Amino acid sequence: MNDFDKMMFDEMNWSFSRLDCFDQCPLMWHKIYIDCEPKKDNAFAQYGSLVHGLIERILKGELDILCAAETFEREYNEKITVDFPPIKNGDLRSNYYEKGLAYFE
Repeated sequence: MNDFDKMMFDEMNWSFSRLDCFDQCPLMWHKIYIDCEPKKDNAFAQYGSLVHGLIERILKGELDILCAAETFEREYNEKITVDFPPIKNGDLRSNYYEKGLAYFE
């Protein structure tokens, strides 16, 4: 690790997701957080951003909790733009939609 990398490492704001990323793949972590390569979107990350965003808006008082399910329905297809991976005997896109809608209802 060179001096610049060490400085970035020492000054980094650590979070669960950064530590989890390192645990999953140290090379991926280095590419994202040290080399600053752009992350590739995937359906799971987009779904997480949608759900966390809705919860944050509810907690900040920007979204009435009674409108959360309707907002989830409206925003799902515009926020989830990448396909979920295929699975045997199922459809992850529909599954995640149904579970998310049930959660916000």
